[in-house]
Amino acid sequence: GITNASEEMNRTSYKMQELSNEGERSQNSITGVKASIDMVVDLTKESTDKSIKLAEETKQIIKSMESIAVLLNENVDSIHRVSESSKNLNSADESMRHTLSNFKTE
Repeated sequence: GITNASEEMNRTSYKMQELSNEGERSQNSITGVKASIDMVVDLTKESTDKSIKLAEETKQIIKSMESIAVLLNENVDSIHRVSESSKNLNSADESMRHTLSNFKTE
C-alpha cells in the first residue's frame, strides 16, 4: 500500500526531474543554435554589404578606365593630326625652297 505508493511517487518525481533537466538541456541547446543562426545572419549581411560596396567600387573603376581610354584615343588622334600637319609643313617648306631657288641669282 502506502510504501508502494510512496516508492511510485518517488519514481514519478525522479522521472519528472529527469524530464525537467532534459527540457532545460534542450532549451539551452536551442538557445545556442539560435545564437549561432543570428551570428550567421549577421555575417552574411555584412558579407553581402561588402560585396555590394565592392561591386559599386568596381563599376567606378571601370568608368574611370573608360574615361582614360577616351582621352588616350583623343591624344592618339591629336598626335596623328600634328604628324600630318608637320608633313604638310615640310612639303610646303620644300616647295617654297624650290620656288625661291628659281629666283636665286648667282
